[in-house]
Amino acid sequence: MTSMSTQLLHGGPSRAGQKLRQWRNAHNPPLSGEDAARQLGISSPSLYRIETGARIASDPIKQRMVEAGVCDFGDFFAPKETNGPEASGREANGSDTNRRETNDRDSDAPLVLPRLRRGAA
Repeated sequence: MTSMSTQLLHGGPSRAGQKLRQWRNAHNPPLSGEDAARQLGISSPSLYRIETGARIASDPIKQRMVEAGVCDFGDFFAPKETNGPEASGREANGSDTNRRETNDRDSDAPLVLPRLRRGAA
């Protein structure tokens, strides 16, 4: 579920969440969600929610992300990049930036369910 505040600002996840994922993957080896969360002083679920746009980071978390070099303050108010390697989930070197911890769906497209007719059993 995407935060209503995020939806009102620009209609989707912020660039900060996208840059958080890129920052994790830029380490060699890439940081796990748990390790990145520990470095930023937040829980792993909070980190994943910020990455996906399901949560807007609090001001103290924004400050820690900026100080850690994850992103700039403006990235919290800018929409997610839709062009370039970031949008496709690939870095310039071809590595996958959208590796999922759980692979329950193949895309970010909304799940569409068939309509049920009334009285049909």
